[in-house]
Amino acid sequence: MWDLDLKEPSAAPVKRLPIRYDANPYYFNDKYQLMPAEGYLKFFTNLLNHPSINIRLSENFDRDIEHEYFHVFNSMPIDEYFDF
Repeated sequence: MWDLDLKEPSAAPVKRLPIRYDANPYYFNDKYQLMPAEGYLKFFTNLLNHPSINIRLSENFDRDIEHEYFHVFNSMPIDEYFDF
C-alpha cells in the first residue's frame, strides 16, 4: 500500500474496524487488554535478550532448517514461503 494514491488501495481492511456506539474506549471486546508496564521497547529488549532466543538477520531461508527449532519466526512474505 505504500507509495499508492489514497484512492488505489482496497477499503476492505478499514471495513473490518469496529464502530462503537457506546462509551467503551477499547478497540476490542476482549476481557483482558493491556500494554507492557514498561512499554514495548523494554518488553522486546527483554524478550530478544533471552538466552534461549537466537536472532539471525539477513539469512536466506531454507525450509530444511525448520525441524532444528521448536519455534521459528520468519518475517518473509507469506506467498514466498508457500512458493506462490
